[in-house]
Amino acid sequence: MMLEMKRFEHHDSPSFFLKSETWDSYIRLIQEANDYGRELQVEVFVGGYVRKVTGHCVLFNETLKTFLCGNIVVRYDEIISVACKGRDADV
Repeated sequence: MMLEMKRFEHHDSPSFFLKSETWDSYIRLIQEANDYGRELQVEVFVGGYVRKVTGHCVLFNETLKTFLCGNIVVRYDEIISVACKGRDADV
Protein backbone atom coordinates (compact mmCIF):
# COMPACT_ATOMS: atom_id res chain seq x y z
CA MET A 1 0.00 0.00 0.00
CA MET A 2 1.28 3.44 -0.92
CA LEU A 3 0.07 6.71 0.59
CA GLU A 4 0.94 9.95 -1.14
CA MET A 5 -0.08 13.40 0.15
CA LYS A 6 -0.11 16.83 -1.47
CA ARG A 7 -1.28 20.07 0.16
CA PHE A 8 -4.46 21.46 -1.40
CA GLU A 9 -3.71 25.08 -2.25
CA HIS A 10 -7.23 26.47 -2.72
CA HIS A 11 -8.83 28.35 0.15
CA ASP A 12 -12.40 27.35 -0.66
CA SER A 13 -13.44 23.85 0.34
CA PRO A 14 -14.41 21.86 -2.72
CA SER A 15 -17.83 20.28 -2.80
CA PHE A 16 -17.78 16.77 -4.21
CA PHE A 17 -21.40 15.82 -4.88
CA LEU A 18 -21.58 12.24 -6.06
CA LYS A 19 -24.41 11.02 -8.23
CA SER A 20 -25.67 7.48 -7.72
CA GLU A 21 -24.47 6.62 -11.26
CA THR A 22 -20.94 7.63 -10.26
CA TRP A 23 -21.09 5.53 -7.08
CA ASP A 24 -22.34 2.56 -9.17
CA SER A 25 -19.39 3.01 -11.54
CA TYR A 26 -17.01 2.95 -8.54
CA ILE A 27 -18.61 -0.30 -7.37
CA ARG A 28 -18.18 -1.84 -10.84
CA LEU A 29 -14.55 -0.69 -11.00
CA ILE A 30 -13.83 -2.20 -7.55
CA GLN A 31 -15.44 -5.49 -8.59
CA GLU A 32 -13.53 -5.59 -11.90
CA ALA A 33 -10.23 -4.81 -10.18
CA ASN A 34 -10.85 -7.61 -7.68
CA ASP A 35 -11.82 -10.04 -10.47
CA TYR A 36 -8.54 -9.36 -12.29
CA GLY A 37 -6.35 -9.00 -9.17
CA ARG A 38 -5.51 -5.35 -9.82
CA GLU A 39 -5.06 -2.49 -7.41
CA LEU A 40 -6.95 0.78 -7.52
CA GLN A 41 -5.53 4.24 -7.05
CA VAL A 42 -7.97 6.49 -5.21
CA GLU A 43 -7.46 10.24 -4.98
CA VAL A 44 -9.30 11.81 -2.03
CA PHE A 45 -9.59 15.21 -0.37
CA VAL A 46 -9.27 14.85 3.42
CA GLY A 47 -8.22 17.32 6.08
CA GLY A 48 -7.14 20.00 3.62
CA TYR A 49 -4.92 17.61 1.67
CA VAL A 50 -5.29 15.74 -1.59
CA ARG A 51 -4.12 12.19 -0.94
CA LYS A 52 -3.50 9.26 -3.27
CA VAL A 53 -4.07 5.82 -1.83
CA THR A 54 -3.16 2.68 -3.77
CA GLY A 55 -4.24 -0.84 -2.86
CA HIS A 56 -6.81 -3.59 -3.18
CA CYS A 57 -10.30 -2.25 -2.48
CA VAL A 58 -13.30 -3.90 -0.86
CA LEU A 59 -16.78 -2.47 -0.31
CA PHE A 60 -17.09 -1.62 3.38
CA ASN A 61 -20.65 -0.30 3.76
CA GLU A 62 -22.77 0.27 0.67
CA THR A 63 -25.44 2.19 2.60
CA LEU A 64 -22.87 4.70 3.87
CA LYS A 65 -21.05 4.57 0.50
CA THR A 66 -17.68 3.63 1.95
CA PHE A 67 -15.01 1.16 0.91
CA LEU A 68 -11.61 0.04 2.11
CA CYS A 69 -8.58 0.78 -0.03
CA GLY A 70 -5.60 -0.95 1.50
CA ASN A 71 -6.39 -0.40 5.18
CA ILE A 72 -7.95 3.05 4.74
CA VAL A 73 -11.70 3.72 4.81
CA VAL A 74 -12.73 5.96 1.90
CA ARG A 75 -16.03 7.86 1.98
CA TYR A 76 -17.87 8.77 -1.22
CA ASP A 77 -17.83 12.48 -0.44
CA GLU A 78 -14.01 12.47 -0.19
CA ILE A 79 -13.37 10.88 -3.60
CA ILE A 80 -11.86 12.97 -6.37
CA SER A 81 -11.04 10.09 -8.73
CA VAL A 82 -10.64 6.32 -8.88
CA ALA A 83 -8.36 4.61 -11.40
CA CYS A 84 -7.43 1.00 -11.97
CA LYS A 85 -3.63 0.55 -11.88
CA GLY A 86 -2.31 -0.88 -15.12
CA ARG A 87 -5.36 0.22 -17.08
CA ASP A 88 -6.17 3.41 -18.99
CA ALA A 89 -9.80 3.74 -17.84
CA ASP A 90 -10.48 6.25 -15.05
CA VAL A 91 -13.71 7.17 -13.35
